[in-house]
Amino acid sequence: GIWAPEPANDVVYKGLVTNIPTMCMQSFDLDFPSGLNSYITAPQLGDYMIQYVDHFNLRRFFRFQSRVESVALEGDAWRVTSRALTTTEAVQSESFDAVCVANGHYEFP
Repeated sequence: GIWAPEPANDVVYKGLVTNIPTMCMQSFDLDFPSGLNSYITAPQLGDYMIQYVDHFNLRRFFRFQSRVESVALEGDAWRVTSRALTTTEAVQSESFDAVCVANGHYEFP
């Protein structure tokens, strides 16, 4: 992706900064730390995202080291089946009201 430390595409270059000022980019419920430039670097954006996740205790909703096997609409809910990429390869199926596919500009879902 664009913000990867070791990008796999030609659109990224050292010193890349955001093209939107922090005052427009920040969430309404958590400000960027004071003292930052208006246009920030990838590490600064990453730090803000981690701060946001930790501030609102969102990490409990993440599934790291997992692969989504299927997403299917069942009635009014979405059934998401995922596989843990560990030695146990545990399969988990959960139901959600909504699903967001966030695969990036340069990838296919």
